[in-house]
Amino acid sequence: MSHNGKLAVLIILFLACIVAITAVYVMNPEDPREISINENISQMRSFAVRDDNTGTYTEGTIFVIGTGDSTKVRIVAKLYIGPEDFGGVTFSSVKEMDPVSAICSYRDDQSNQYISAYRHIDEFGTVQVARGDEATGGGTGFIDMMFEPRSSFESKNVKTLEFIISTGSRIWPNGTEEWGSTYERITIDL
Repeated sequence: MSHNGKLAVLIILFLACIVAITAVYVMNPEDPREISINENISQMRSFAVRDDNTGTYTEGTIFVIGTGDSTKVRIVAKLYIGPEDFGGVTFSSVKEMDPVSAICSYRDDQSNQYISAYRHIDEFGTVQVARGDEATGGGTGFIDMMFEPRSSFESKNVKTLEFIISTGSRIWPNGTEEWGSTYERITIDL
């Protein structure tokens, strides 16, 4: 076989190898680049809570991911905080769930100046945006947070999850301040 013939065979073999490797890589179901879409979502609940006193509102979706002890809850919401509102928006788990992460774009601020999260001893976890002793001046943003079980659902025979989403604030005539003056309680059967 001539030198040109050997070179042609090598080029064909090289191209065949490239095609085979690409086909294996693209068709591999174990590919780490595979995109997960709505994987393991067992339930979804939409919500919209508006405080007429301050104009503060939030609307979004609660995603229940997985079942049993592997259950996680992801809440994604749009926020608008009224300029005079010192109560902001609060997301609380009433039973057995604690916040484990939160990403928030309120007022395009990457710090944690306007967001806080708590795990309370008395069985509820909370994420708050723009809540404090004074109003933040208002603004908009989005929040994405994840809640996970505090302990085994199965050992405690947990059958429902409850979340309270509250907005707004007011000062009563006697001077008493109220945070979360408008709220929605959401119960999710497991």
